Amino acid sequence: MAAQHIKPTIVITGGNFVNKGAESMLMSTVNAIRENFPAYEPVLLDLFPTVKAADKEQYSFRIVNMHVRSLYRICFPLFKLLYKPKAISNSETEIKVTINSASAIFDISGYGLSSHNQQLMWSIAYLLPMYMAKKKGIPVWLLPQSMGPFQFKGIKKWLFQLLAIPVLKYPEIIFVRETSGLEALRQFRKKPTELSPDIVLQTPEAKIGESVATHSDSGVLVIPNQQLFRVVSKEATLQLYASLIHQVLDQGIPVKVIQHSNDDRAFCDLLESRISHPMFTADNKVRSLEALHEAIKASRFIISGRYHGAIHALKLLKPVIIIGWAEKYRHLASMFGMNELLIDLGDGEVPSSIDGIVNRLLAHEQDLITNFERQLRQIRQDNFWQRIHLK
Repeated sequence: MAAQHIKPTIVITGGNFVNKGAESMLMSTVNAIRENFPAYEPVLLDLFPTVKAADKEQYSFRIVNMHVRSLYRICFPLFKLLYKPKAISNSETEIKVTINSASAIFDISGYGLSSHNQQLMWSIAYLLPMYMAKKKGIPVWLLPQSMGPFQFKGIKKWLFQLLAIPVLKYPEIIFVRETSGLEALRQFRKKPTELSPDIVLQTPEAKIGESVATHSDSGVLVIPNQQLFRVVSKEATLQLYASLIHQVLDQGIPVKVIQHSNDDRAFCDLLESRISHPMFTADNKVRSLEALHEAIKASRFIISGRYHGAIHALKLLKPVIIIGWAEKYRHLASMFGMNELLIDLGDGEVPSSIDGIVNRLLAHEQDLITNFERQLRQIRQDNFWQRIHLK
């Protein structure tokens, strides 16, 4: 009997199923590996495991669960005296074999390393798979993600210089989504560091232009983000969303609130409790990625506090009001010429410019869509996958 041919593997780190943004980055990467590197098999090394062994068969790629405890136990044996591995994690032997036998590692962390509200444990955890790959000489590419700022203090600054800089010098190419991250990395990297839009935007959506026409009878989808409560007060955030929803309802347009993450369930419930209108509804569960895609595709426009809620909208040529606070939201809005549709909470306050923002969108609806189409064509023409060459 002939021996079965085993494909070499590309290990994906930083991907998970925690929210629809992370999942969409993962699925886009898997599909792109199959298209651009058909001789290789994608394998996910999931640092935030949520998929149980019995459920892994529903996916077309191998998933190896690696809880953060297992990662620390593998890299720092002293941790074996302090922490037992989590039951959902695969064996540490399998994890080590998965990394050591990889032909390449693609990291897709949406926000891997930053001095902004990032716990030290997660900053180190982000670096460790790359550190292990470096020891074995396995090539690494960091696919488009946000990086920085790197304004660490105290022990974090010392660890950044001692551990992070040598590791971040190693990847073949680092693709970074924002200019500020690009500039920060180029201060200590000699290898290529390139500006590149989000992974999901660079995965074609059938034929661009199929959904250019607007549908005046379609509703509006609202995507909350509970992380906003950390930026401005909960009450101010809820009032912001309620104001935007009422602006839409006043136009006679139906509104539906949907969840992009399990974390946003309470947010949806709070909105549902304070808005009573026959044209307003709220989902009570997280949709599948496919169902979310179809809901956005069928909508007129989107109001999103989730970065990838906005990404999904733009990919499907849907106008979007973006609610954000970090540089990635500003950069995305600027890239698509929609600064007037960005509600920037970076100063910890809700700007007065939200008054009439829905009217501004409706007044330029078709022009926005035409501009989105033009920008997407350019993005996909300069696709970052063309820059990756496996040996």
